[in-house]
Amino acid sequence: MLRHRFSYRHKPEDHNSLSNHVWPGFVDALSALLTVILFAFMIFVVSYVCTRSIMQGKDSSLVLLKTKLNALEKKINQSKKTLMNRNNQISKWEMLYAETQTRLVEIESAWKTLHSQHVSAQQTIVDLNQKNKDISDQLEAALLKEIQALSDARSVFFGELKKALQDRKEIRIVGDRFIFSSEILFDLGSASINPKGKRELTAFCTALSDIMQRIPKNVSWVLRIDGHTDLTPISAKGRFKSNLELSTARAISVANFLISTGFPSDRLAVAGFGEFRPLVLGKPSSKDRRIELMFDQGY
Repeated sequence: MLRHRFSYRHKPEDHNSLSNHVWPGFVDALSALLTVILFAFMIFVVSYVCTRSIMQGKDSSLVLLKTKLNALEKKINQSKKTLMNRNNQISKWEMLYAETQTRLVEIESAWKTLHSQHVSAQQTIVDLNQKNKDISDQLEAALLKEIQALSDARSVFFGELKKALQDRKEIRIVGDRFIFSSEILFDLGSASINPKGKRELTAFCTALSDIMQRIPKNVSWVLRIDGHTDLTPISAKGRFKSNLELSTARAISVANFLISTGFPSDRLAVAGFGEFRPLVLGKPSSKDRRIELMFDQGY
């Protein structure tokens, strides 16, 4: 075969024949190549279309993802702000907690101090109560002793004064009181002691002065002078506006007279009762118009 080809190739007369055989092959090869190119182009077109479609889908997905990403970023930013606010609140709460703890420690310390003071105060109160009890017992004993001494002195005072004044009809003795009728001492509606009243009071003071010297010095006593009137209303033209003023003024006049005779002023007590302590109820009576003197406990 090689020999045939060689011989064929070197035959000049066969050149056209060789061209006639090569061209159809070239055309077939070119057709085949064109077919391949067209096939490749079709594949490219199909791939392009598919790729484009896929890319468009990817672009849509990417846009959607970007939208979701933006929304997510907004949520993240909002969450960051919320977290920052919460961190600020937590910081404030931590500061408040620290302050509260400090305050709690101070309160606990103050409570311990107050508790200690309370315990000390309770003990002080117990001690004071015991001291008060002791003082009260001592005062009660001293008061009872003084009352007994006053009672004894009053009995002696009243007994001896009663003996000294038993012949004076102008002085009534009722219980432990010496009663002077107002008519003996004062004129009607007046608080000035008249001459007769001065004589009676002078006799009373003389007897009183002798007996007063024998009262023990440790006995606290006063001579109480009480002024009284009856139910008769006071005259509008008079000096006094009420029976209460009149009775008080008369008691003061008696006290001033006793002081003028030398009676110690610190041993006198004065009171006016007007018509409010009558001896006869329901009607005016001369018995109610009176000056009462009595030996009483000191103030």
